[in-house]
Amino acid sequence: MKIYRPHIQSHKESGTSKKRVLKDDFQYVPDDHKNVARGLEQQFAQYMLKQMNKSIGNGPDDTAMNYYKDLNQTEQAKMLSNVKNGLGIQKLILDEIYPEKFRNPEAMAAYEGHKSKGIINKNKIEMVGPPTPQKIEKHQNVSIGREADHE
Repeated sequence: MKIYRPHIQSHKESGTSKKRVLKDDFQYVPDDHKNVARGLEQQFAQYMLKQMNKSIGNGPDDTAMNYYKDLNQTEQAKMLSNVKNGLGIQKLILDEIYPEKFRNPEAMAAYEGHKSKGIINKNKIEMVGPPTPQKIEKHQNVSIGREADHE
């Protein structure tokens, strides 16, 4: 087919030589932030699946069946949130906790540098058992609040 308009012909020829490049929106987002967003999306998906299954109301509920349903919902939620962009909630969360203006190589390098120097520390929560009598005796002599001022 012959096209008599040269600007249309040149446009078609130039369009075939270009390759599409897929843009990764999360390329310069730290993995810690990605994991938080994925986890929140997974919790939302699990809650959504649980509510959907409640609406069906099928069969008697016993402990084993509830456990199986919970495991099944957890795995389904993981699968929903582990696809490329998940349900889209990850993007919304990352836009809030790590805005697009920080998604560049320089900011990522600065983040990695701070993390390697120990400037960025995660809060570590240590689980401890019930207090022993020795710990209780040490803390009984400590006055709290205004009582210490009046003595």
